[in-house]
Amino acid sequence: MKKMILSVVGLLLMGAATAVASNTLVLHLASGQTQRFVLIDEQPTISFNGENVIVTTSTSELTYAMTDVKFFNYETETTGVEVAKAEGMKIDGDRIIYDGLPTGSKVQVFDVSGHLCGSATADESGHAVVSITKFSAGVYMVNANNVSTKFTKK
Repeated sequence: MKKMILSVVGLLLMGAATAVASNTLVLHLASGQTQRFVLIDEQPTISFNGENVIVTTSTSELTYAMTDVKFFNYETETTGVEVAKAEGMKIDGDRIIYDGLPTGSKVQVFDVSGHLCGSATADESGHAVVSITKFSAGVYMVNANNVSTKFTKK
């Protein structure tokens, strides 16, 4: 147990040292899957509660059993495609979130061939969310309120 705690503390210190230059937090799960958090506006808070690892952002909180998380790290984009952030846009895990849009505005996500992959309509508070969970890895274009933004899903 002491070795696991020391390993986690070591990972935290390594992550903290590289967080400024990084733009994606990656959780590597024991199942072989990864969970990515694109860091556009904020750094998520990583905390530990009993036997859980908790990742918190301003819009969500995800809890993982400590035994399900092998390790986490920060990565930079290596594709050369930068995420150009639009006003009011956040990418949080597998969701694109917009706030401050005019009511009824369309948010549309297209792949590189121009195929519409997902969309949402801003509600009365100007909030819209598009799930990108089922998207394949690749480059996508988001169009909202006549502003296009490029992002890469790995």
